Amino acid sequence: MPIRNKLTGLLTEQPETPPPQPTWETHIVIPLVQNLAGGIAVFALCWTITVGLGRYFLWDVILRELSFWSAVIGGTVTALMTIVRFFGDELGLLAAAYRLGKRSADSQINALIAENEQLRATAREMRGTTSHKTQEMIERIDQAQNDAEHLLALAYGGQSIAREQVKAYIPQRSWERAVQLLMASGCLDQNRYLAEPNLALALGRLRSYTDTDRQRATHESWRPAWYVKAKH
Repeated sequence: MPIRNKLTGLLTEQPETPPPQPTWETHIVIPLVQNLAGGIAVFALCWTITVGLGRYFLWDVILRELSFWSAVIGGTVTALMTIVRFFGDELGLLAAAYRLGKRSADSQINALIAENEQLRATAREMRGTTSHKTQEMIERIDQAQNDAEHLLALAYGGQSIAREQVKAYIPQRSWERAVQLLMASGCLDQNRYLAEPNLALALGRLRSYTDTDRQRATHESWRPAWYVKAKH
């Protein structure tokens, strides 16, 4: 590895020191001795606490039992340290594989969550659009009913409801929808003559018909046939 001289700024090559070769003593004996020493230290700590408590509380009967379990704890620690040290590479690979799998699963879960949120947003948007169209259709049915009732009042009052006679106060589109509604509800026949003998019966027929259309338009995206036939 090149080293820069702080005074001259020149780079000089430093010979690389080869890593020490593994030996049986450095890779087997020394780790085992260290693990054994750690287990003995744990045993000594537990045994010291046990003896101290036994002397203080006069637990002479169970002192030997507690000393035995202190030795068991020390041996367990020694075994665990040995397993972790000699199988550290394998445990590291398992931990790395677990973290990699968790990251992959997290990315998939996040993608699914994002897709779910997008679908929910789209559904909310579609519901909002449908609700807006439904409300608009109901308003047009109401307007057509009002115009149709006005035409019926004129007709039963002996006045003409021809387009030329009412164009001053009913727009062309509204007149066409009102006439189509009167024909669809049966208030006017195919020749556009009054079908009921009086205004009250005609209004009852008209309102009953539009109530059905209004109820149907509330629950689905739907347009009445008379509305479709009229020019938009």
